[in-house]
Parts: sequence; structure tokens; C-alpha cells
Amino acid sequence: FINAHLAAHQHKVARRNSDVNEIMNGISRTLGKLKVDVMVQFDHVIFMGDLNYRLDYGNQGEEKTPSIEQFNQMVHKIEQKKYDQLFSCDQLQLEKKKGRVFCGFKEGLYNFAPTFKVLRQKKLAYNHERSPSWCDRVLWHSLTKDW
Repeated sequence: FINAHLAAHQHKVARRNSDVNEIMNGISRTLGKLKVDVMVQFDHVIFMGDLNYRLDYGNQGEEKTPSIEQFNQMVHKIEQKKYDQLFSCDQLQLEKKKGRVFCGFKEGLYNFAPTFKVLRQKKLAYNHERSPSWCDRVLWHSLTKDW
């Protein structure tokens, strides 16, 4: 089990990727001159924590704050439970597809509303200065196909 709290803020994608790679390299074993990757040392590797990957919605890019229009569009998709459309803008998902981080790791389905940055109110509400996102994540890698 690996638990981590990665770099915060919308524009820190490369830093988060670097943090993950540093962690993974740091726990790999050296056997003589051979470095053994953590992913082959164990049958199962679970990486979890506040990974801080956000949604890059529309042309938000590295902006910390989405425009009001972008924010309203994201909230509308949440209200309609179109989580798959939001997840397609997820930084971690995009970085995995590019082969930059968590290669070979899997995640469960995101069939629930984003949990960041929720305001504590009677109904679901988000802080308009942040992109709603799934920052708390659990990923796994397994050497067996049944897991």
C-alpha cells in the first residue's frame, strides 16, 4: 500500500507526475546492480491518497479558477450525472493515456459526483473558484489477471 499527498493546484500536473515517479523509484529495490521495479516486487500494489489531479474543463488549461461559464457547465453535468463526460477531462486520466504516469494501474468507475471542492451545505454545492474534481483516488496494479 502506498499513500501519498501530491502537489496541489490546477497547474501542477507535471509536478504531480514527477512526485509519483519519485515515490515509485524510491521504493524500488536494488539487488546488486539490478534495480527491481516495485510493480514486480509484489503481486498487488495499491496507490491511494489525495493525488490532487483536477478536471481541465474547456479551455481552462493552467488557470487556477474556471470561468463562471465553465464552472456552470461542469455543475450542470454533475446535476445531470454525466460523470463520464467530466471524467474525460480528468488530468490523471489524460496523463495515464499519454503514458506519463501510473502505467499499468487501474481505477474503479467514477459513477458519483466529484468530491472536490464541495461546500458544506444542505445540497451539493461547489466552490466556484475551483474545478469540481476527484482528487482522492485509489489505483491498483496487479500481476494476476483475476484482481
